[in-house]
Amino acid sequence: MHKNRFCAPMMLMMDTGMITEEGALEAAVKDIAEHGFDAVCMEFRNCILSESDPLGRNAMERVCAAAEANGIDAVKTIPAQMTDCVRKDPTIRRRISKACHARVTDGYFRADLPTAKGKAVKIIKAFFTDGAVKDVTNQINCRFELDAQPYMQGLYQEDGTLLIYVEFETDEIDYAYEGIKTYIERHISLYDGLTLSGFALDEFGAGTKLEHVYHTGEWFLNRFYKEFGYSFQDVIYKMDTPAPGAAKVRHDYYYLTYLLTYEFQKTVRDSFERQFGKEIFIGFHNTWWGEGNSGDLWAGNIGYFGLTKALSGGFVDAQYDAQRTMLSMTLLSESLAKYSDTGIAYNMCWDRFPNHEKMDYYHRYLAMRNVRWIGHGYGRTGSFGPGYPHHSTWEDAKICTMRERKMQAFYNGAVSKPKAALLYLWQGLSYFNDSSIHFHRLGMKALLEKVQLAGNELDVICRLDEDTADYDVLFLSWPAMLPQGMMEKVEQLAEMGKQIIFIGTPVFCDTAGNDLSKRFETLTGCKAGERTAYAQDYEYAANDLWFTKHKIPMQMFPLEPKLAETVAAINGTVCGVKKGSVSFYSFEAALTETFDSILRMLKVNQNPFVQDGVLSKLAYGDGFEIFCLCGIWSKKITGTFSFKGHEFQVDNADFVGIKVYDNGAVTIAAPANCTVFVDGEKITPDIIV
Repeated sequence: MHKNRFCAPMMLMMDTGMITEEGALEAAVKDIAEHGFDAVCMEFRNCILSESDPLGRNAMERVCAAAEANGIDAVKTIPAQMTDCVRKDPTIRRRISKACHARVTDGYFRADLPTAKGKAVKIIKAFFTDGAVKDVTNQINCRFELDAQPYMQGLYQEDGTLLIYVEFETDEIDYAYEGIKTYIERHISLYDGLTLSGFALDEFGAGTKLEHVYHTGEWFLNRFYKEFGYSFQDVIYKMDTPAPGAAKVRHDYYYLTYLLTYEFQKTVRDSFERQFGKEIFIGFHNTWWGEGNSGDLWAGNIGYFGLTKALSGGFVDAQYDAQRTMLSMTLLSESLAKYSDTGIAYNMCWDRFPNHEKMDYYHRYLAMRNVRWIGHGYGRTGSFGPGYPHHSTWEDAKICTMRERKMQAFYNGAVSKPKAALLYLWQGLSYFNDSSIHFHRLGMKALLEKVQLAGNELDVICRLDEDTADYDVLFLSWPAMLPQGMMEKVEQLAEMGKQIIFIGTPVFCDTAGNDLSKRFETLTGCKAGERTAYAQDYEYAANDLWFTKHKIPMQMFPLEPKLAETVAAINGTVCGVKKGSVSFYSFEAALTETFDSILRMLKVNQNPFVQDGVLSKLAYGDGFEIFCLCGIWSKKITGTFSFKGHEFQVDNADFVGIKVYDNGAVTIAAPANCTVFVDGEKITPDIIV
């Protein structure tokens, strides 16, 4: 993908009225281009039409022609559900299952049917759970009663508790279907003859997107057996119980949903590239179930880094209503971009109630970090963002895109090179099967925000390789289950004297099921007890847990130091230890004041100038270095500092970018009213942003 294109795409929501009103699409594309956006991502939304309809086809042609006339690119957002294919072949629909419990008394049981998408069709598995779990699917006599409150009733020979999995038939495509490539290519053929410059799959994941709801269709079960060598049906109860070996089953299941997500995205990419060439835009984000949430585990797209290989950059989705979300997700997008083909980072940030202040602050921040904005959106968005152009921030959007595009040219490929990294371990969430997993994202987002507020740079990484030795500090959040072979690499880094900081949980095992608890005890010098509630105050971002009205309590593991010193304790209970260069905090330290002490340790890696209320980025290019600063909200940058052999003084500025070349030359990007002194001489900004 050409790096000087797709600098500022805008989503165009084509509803029925926009399509049928003469000239409306053309006017929309022209308006989008005039506001600094260089690509339009068209999508049928709130619309009775689609790619398959003549009017829908005509709408796409009109948008492509208008984009070409206005000198911008046209991108098509593809419906991942591929409803047109399901209509033509209903046999490729997927099946899902959800459990319910039934109590057998005097040989009889009755229970309400669980609710899930689609129609309840049969019992796929039943287990008797009193004592050793046993499969009793063929021993129960059961039928459904489908009235206003559907239920099941039946007979079983032994009194006790049954765990019954009810299968539902949906009208969605089964992404495990072996012949899905044919349907993908058939769908892509709908775009023959269009002048498209790319495609997007918005918020796609091959999981069920529902808690405690699992794939049980024929193709999924066959693929599971092929991948892992055992029947998922026979052990499905382990998804919902802390039974021995359950963690590996959960990992295998979620890994397969991730794999299906990647394969679908990659197949679409390959098909699209054959038709439209390699220099195309391929989006959007996989961090979508609440903007980087652990619910992405259920959606099948939590393996963000691997999925980035099927995209043309690092994509995230954030909202202006929470600084923590904006800062953490933006930093994540930069890290994802480093694993992509292009190195380009995108944030599809939006808000239900945007205003001038939010647009000003957060888009100065995006410009400072050199992250591109995908506008959301133009047209009828409903409750999901402003419906441009009918919003007071539409003119703000023009200012934002212009500033961001100027800073993209200013950075000219420069990237950060942090000395600290957070190892992203989604596998650790597979170890547990309760709501505590949501603290993974609460802690991760807090850590990424606080590191930036303290003036530090940090990468999020997904593996340990030869480049890992460049980091001085390595955070491991939720390391309960490590990828196979990773423990050895962590031990090697500890032997090298690298600062290793475990947060949240002990290491219990690897993804192959091998027990690692003893090695973790040796590494940290402590033994962990059973989980218990964290007994002190902690930060709790309830808006990040929008799917529940109940507060989820934070957990901790009591620690018994053996060869380690105590660094954190609550009411006499040890919850933080340090052995040499290895530390372990058995709770979400980033959500507590304890993290302040960790940040003090990071000060050796701080950026050249740190001021309360000011964010910054240090980046390295080919023959130059960049130091960029941005005031938080209305905070002004005021101070003096040294950078690359020069003395700088900045007075009363909300944004400034400094580029120093290896030959000593200096270029300044700043607002026109910004006062900057370089080596005592007042400088007029070279680039007005």
